[in-house]
Amino acid sequence: MLMISVKYPRLFNLFWFSLDVQGDPLAVVLMIDYYASLACQFDFLLKFYGQLNPLRNLDLLPNFAYSIPLALFLQSQLNSKDCSGDCLEADKKLQDALIMFPGFVTRLMRYTTLGGVTNLDKSKLFGEEIRTESDSLGRLLDLYVTRTHTLWTSPDTVSWLERNIVTVLGSVEPVSTTTGEPVQPDPRLKQYSKKRRSLYPALPRNVLRHLILCDLPDAPPLFPRVSSCTCVLIEAMVCSVAFY
Repeated sequence: MLMISVKYPRLFNLFWFSLDVQGDPLAVVLMIDYYASLACQFDFLLKFYGQLNPLRNLDLLPNFAYSIPLALFLQSQLNSKDCSGDCLEADKKLQDALIMFPGFVTRLMRYTTLGGVTNLDKSKLFGEEIRTESDSLGRLLDLYVTRTHTLWTSPDTVSWLERNIVTVLGSVEPVSTTTGEPVQPDPRLKQYSKKRRSLYPALPRNVLRHLILCDLPDAPPLFPRVSSCTCVLIEAMVCSVAFY
């Protein structure tokens, strides 16, 4: 799969669209952004997101919330040293992703060091909010970071991420990070906190199948019941035969 996606990205794209896009029994939507980015198929990824997001709410998946701004940023680096337009859009989307899915940052820090940002665990966003993260959302973030951390650890990308973390901290913390004065936090802090608590109660079965087949030690599947475990394992085996 990796060889196909990197060497023959167009074939991989056609393969994806030949699947059950609505049902997506193996949750391919959780990895197509990674393979597209790995193959530098940023135009495809952005078009794919633009077409399917209104139908599938891809922005509520951590992998797309982060892969889209990353694609914009990397594309701007490839196209021109002056990345004004794309970089502004990338910054905006990355900041939104950081507020919606702050757990990405702490997980990425297992693989790289972020300079210029300290005491993140004491902040409201990257401390208190992460501690209320559901297990199912946490597993989606585990999966994304485990799979894609190499895309985020280049010096330019890390610097871009650090800059946006500082910006986000300045907008969502109840106390100004520069003056120490009380401020009105960005309303997204409260709005997205409610979203996280309501939208990720448990992992769908197709995501469980995906986790089983990926077999990543840092992102094991979460089974609600023993009986469900057996059923999903059988389903994953059956789907994998058809998939490969």
